Amino acid sequence: AEYMGKSTLCTVAYYSTTPPPFLLSQNQIMSIFFQQRQSRPQSVWYASSNINDGEGNVDDFTSSNEEGRPLPSADDMQREADADLDRYLSTDALDDLGNQSLRVLTPVSSSTEDKFEDFARYGVVEVSGSDIYSRLVICIYAVKLPQKVDHARLLRFFKYTLDRYVETDYTLVYFHHGLTKENRPSFQWLKQAYREIDRKYKKNIKAFYIVHPSGFVRMFSMFFKPFVSGKFFRKLTQINYLEELRGRLYLDTLYIPESVRAHDERVSLRANRVAGVPLTKPNLSTNSVILAGNVTPTQQFGVYLDHLWLYGGGEVLPRVVTCCCEFILAEGLTVEGIFRHSATVKAMKEVRLAFNMGLAVNFYDFDKITHSAAILAAATLKSFLRELTEPILTFSLYDTIISLDTVDKLEYRDLVITLINQQLPVRNREILSYICKMFWRLTTYSSSNKMNSNNLAIVIGPNLIWPQFGTITLASIVPINCFTQCLIQNYDVIFT
Repeated sequence: AEYMGKSTLCTVAYYSTTPPPFLLSQNQIMSIFFQQRQSRPQSVWYASSNINDGEGNVDDFTSSNEEGRPLPSADDMQREADADLDRYLSTDALDDLGNQSLRVLTPVSSSTEDKFEDFARYGVVEVSGSDIYSRLVICIYAVKLPQKVDHARLLRFFKYTLDRYVETDYTLVYFHHGLTKENRPSFQWLKQAYREIDRKYKKNIKAFYIVHPSGFVRMFSMFFKPFVSGKFFRKLTQINYLEELRGRLYLDTLYIPESVRAHDERVSLRANRVAGVPLTKPNLSTNSVILAGNVTPTQQFGVYLDHLWLYGGGEVLPRVVTCCCEFILAEGLTVEGIFRHSATVKAMKEVRLAFNMGLAVNFYDFDKITHSAAILAAATLKSFLRELTEPILTFSLYDTIISLDTVDKLEYRDLVITLINQQLPVRNREILSYICKMFWRLTTYSSSNKMNSNNLAIVIGPNLIWPQFGTITLASIVPINCFTQCLIQNYDVIFT
């Protein structure tokens, strides 16, 4: 329902002799609640300010009748509301409320749904691969914002984007350079936005980096601290120079606008001048996490597949791949969200070091709990795939895979089969086949692990393919996920 132009909605179930279920704003609830309490003291009310918090919990205020009739459960009320909704919306049931300003709205069709094409065209929010702990990286670029911004729509667009990825752990990077007085949001709006961001958006964010914070942002963040949870605030890190992102993200695959790079160069040179350091231009073209030092024969992470085959004793399958997949098949098939969650930073560093030193790896040596050890194996596999110098599906197939998004569904699988068997190098195909077989086995336990082919594709796709230059964009995520899902669902047909 709509009242006085209010669009904030919540769920209400009204228990009386004529219980009409409907949608109301919170102001309406309070107004009608007290109005009906005066006229119908025998009524029992249940109201919730949240439609769903993602975990089946609701916050409510209630009023019981004089007879002390117990309040029904939220599930019972939802079932009754679903059953009666059509009947009551087709009648004049809302008149029972004595408020003629309420009117029933027809559902918005998918054709009129806001697709946020303007924000998508600007590139304000982009997905930029994974960080060194295999967590998805989502970037926000202030420099991409238009001068006049509808901040309410911007928040909805941000939530619309996050909805695709909140089921997995992710890292958020905000590039502050480029924000102006014209498009800067107010403190009041930011406080309200934080409250509107549901817990489901906050719980899986593992790190939040603010790059190039201004003096205003530093002061603002301290002033904002009392209004946010301590747990969320501890995830926030202010990054003064792009160089500080090394060790956290892969700068060579992270999309950074040229104006941001130029600003970073000016800031870095100014800081060096003040400190008396020789003026040198920052090198952001390579990733020191991957390329630091000489590559040893036993190194597994951050190298070409040719290196692994050369020093792998003739084995086609890299040692990290076999070790991780075997452990997952033995111990992790029923672990819920096994590929959605990230392992601890300490365990990941120790496992990577052990593999790079050529040591035998048992994931139980790093985590005694089966659930956590299986997640560590999954995170290690994602990290290995993402750190390959060239993706397992190769740079040359990137454009072809993206273009398959326009292919008819009936032809899609046949084209994928042709692509994998005729254009992918044989050794790459063997590794991909081994990995996809493990993913296919995981989907047979999806009722327990909650990892069906679609969920796995969302998490794994960006680790199998990315462009040689630039980074994965939001527009390319869908075709990559569709391609990955096809590989998993049709494993037995594609790789036989």
